[in-house]
Formats: sequence, C-alpha cells, structure tokens
Amino acid sequence: FDIWWLCIKSSSYVGFCAVVKVYLPFLIIAGAALGIAFGVKAG
Repeated sequence: FDIWWLCIKSSSYVGFCAVVKVYLPFLIIAGAALGIAFGVKAG
C-alpha cells in the first residue's frame, strides 16, 4: 500500500502530497521526541 502512488494517481493532490512527503519524516521525528519528552516528564 503506497500512499505516494495514490497521490500521484490523483493529480489534484500532487502538491499537497509533495508537501506531506517532505514534511512527514520531520513530523514523525518531532512527534516521537515530544512523546518521549512527555513520557519522561510524566514518568
């Protein structure tokens, strides 16, 4: 299941998908870092 392929197929969303493809790794890393930070703070 490849979201990027689906995005290319639906050409109206290519711009949006390009943004998502670029920023998603950063969002995942930031989310993980925040999750760890809150986990440590709560723990």
